[in-house]
Amino acid sequence: MNIEKQFDDFKAWADNLGILLVEADFEEMKSPIIDIHSSDDNSLSTFQKVIEKLHSKVIICDTLHFDKAKFNIYESAIDKIDDNDIQEKFERLRHFEDKFLGFSLMAFSEGMTFRFSKYIKELDDYLEIESAALDYIEDGSSEDSKYKEMPQEKVVELGRQLAEHENYSKLKSRTQRENFSRELFKSELENLSVHDFYGATVIVSYAETYYEKKIKPQKEKELKTKITELLNRGFTKVKIEAELGISKDTLNKYV
Repeated sequence: MNIEKQFDDFKAWADNLGILLVEADFEEMKSPIIDIHSSDDNSLSTFQKVIEKLHSKVIICDTLHFDKAKFNIYESAIDKIDDNDIQEKFERLRHFEDKFLGFSLMAFSEGMTFRFSKYIKELDDYLEIESAALDYIEDGSSEDSKYKEMPQEKVVELGRQLAEHENYSKLKSRTQRENFSRELFKSELENLSVHDFYGATVIVSYAETYYEKKIKPQKEKELKTKITELLNRGFTKVKIEAELGISKDTLNKYV
């Protein structure tokens, strides 16, 4: 079965059971992981049975698409790399432009993480090409390494602007934040002669740290104050959720 179709079918199954799919990066997950291997054609069904037993209401998902913007940047680097194998793999992957490459799903229970992943078999080639291009571009002798010249004060300035943007909290994955950053700061990056992808990478890295340390704690403090005020005014939990536009789980963190 087509991988994208499998993911769409899973979303429909989750929606039918009232299970919320939340998109996020998996890199920061620290808890022990139990993998349900995708080599078995029935493994997604097995994962669904695990979810039902856990009575999970939230599943973290991470999807991977061929990033045409990245590969447009990688192309100039790949052309200059003296490695026929890498160049041949790059050519074979061209027809995947803007295609769905795979997905991972995670559910949590009592400190354990249950994960299911499914990707096209060419994913290893995709990641190898990405790594080779990055290694070349990060080499100081490469003329494609202009992003390194981005002044730190601009990284700080644009990173703070991104973290303070009204849409930042709606961007649930690193990829979404980088794509949004490329659009938001397109003219600034062009003026700095910085590759938009690499400029977005360093900006987002700063923004994520700034948001977690400076903005998120303040937002949580303000939300707690609002919840307390509404409780004191006699609002029920259901009315508070509706008034503030928050979920039951978020509300329960503060009461």
